[in-house]
Amino acid sequence: MTRRKTGLTRRNPAEFGTVEVRGERFRAFYRLKGKTFRAPQTFDSRPAARAWLADQENSLRGGVWIDPRLGAETVGGYAEDWLRSRTDLAPRTVEFYRGALDRYIIPKLGALALSALTPVKVNAWRAECLREAAERHAEPEPPKENPVRGWALANGIQVAVTGRIPRSVRDAWEAAGSPLPGSQARSDRGDGSAAVAASYRALKTILATAERDDIIAKNPCRLRNASASPVIDRKPATAEQVRALAEAMPDRYAAAVTLAAWSGLRSGELRALARRHIDLENGTVRVERAVVEVDGKTPVFGPTKTAGSRRTVALPGFVIDVLKKHLDQYVDQGAEELMFGTASGAILTRHWLGDMFRRAREQVGLPALRWHDLRHTGASLAYSVGASVPDVQKRLGHTTMRAAAIYAHSYDETDRKIADRLSVAFGVDAEAQ
Repeated sequence: MTRRKTGLTRRNPAEFGTVEVRGERFRAFYRLKGKTFRAPQTFDSRPAARAWLADQENSLRGGVWIDPRLGAETVGGYAEDWLRSRTDLAPRTVEFYRGALDRYIIPKLGALALSALTPVKVNAWRAECLREAAERHAEPEPPKENPVRGWALANGIQVAVTGRIPRSVRDAWEAAGSPLPGSQARSDRGDGSAAVAASYRALKTILATAERDDIIAKNPCRLRNASASPVIDRKPATAEQVRALAEAMPDRYAAAVTLAAWSGLRSGELRALARRHIDLENGTVRVERAVVEVDGKTPVFGPTKTAGSRRTVALPGFVIDVLKKHLDQYVDQGAEELMFGTASGAILTRHWLGDMFRRAREQVGLPALRWHDLRHTGASLAYSVGASVPDVQKRLGHTTMRAAAIYAHSYDETDRKIADRLSVAFGVDAEAQ
């Protein structure tokens, strides 16, 4: 006897809801207060449909039931609406979410209903992303296009796809701050796990809003530490290494390395500095703005990362000497002239600075050192002379002491100094015993 391909399954009157067969798929629904509520998706088996009905029944009994029609919106549609509504986000943060959505979330989860997301599905999605990232990492890095050509085409400037680029176009690119296309934003290739962690973190944040708005009953992103990027034990540069790095940089930007390492300024803060922000007489640098960048666009000035990032940082005398020489040689007399702009006076992009720094670190034998590690260096050097966590918090412009304390753990000389002091204080008595 052939099984019917459509119709209702036989149902135990004690069971909650009904399972309906439609071809090779199964649908589930139930009635409540005269209304019919259907699952927002079909199921590939009767047990799966029945499990959905059981979840609905448990939610009703527990007082946490949510109308399943609310969760029928797709992940992709809700995520796009969520991002458009977040007018409070900084441009770089919007860029972060946009990248996470386009790279991993929408292509793989976008068509699913919000209510169809479960911890099992989210964990399977993450595992698939990690596999793809590992495979991509194993492939040879594709050749990069000429950044000038890519910038010109992105901005509607007609240039040939091959051959020599006109000098006028190259000058315009340099005047725009020498921006790199998004595909060339970072030349240091990792294993891709950090990008997957960032996408998981983005999905978790978006679904947390859906949970607060009672669109889903509970956020399915529950895997512990899945949002955390892999921890890389990075050692800060020493004072001697900072000097070597500065010497290996182009002369115009040597002082940028020195200032970054001894002040702890962020890259965007440092590149936003103008002559008026340097007080040679009092030996300070004032941070009141930062460079805001979105890949492929001309950088602009914007607010600092947080209100606490607006600060005045005192500098060692030898750093002031370096800055005085730099001002005399490379910065025009106007108060708004950039300390570390391009030769044409435009804002220096983080990619352009990063390219110069990569060549310098290779030259001095520090291939793993990043520009951001100079900020780490600034914190560690301060700890080395007895600065407290609150001191470093203020100096680096951190909102919380927890952020400043992250830099404290890696200063491994502190424990040695404690041991040396203990030896001096108690060593003689100990030997006498």
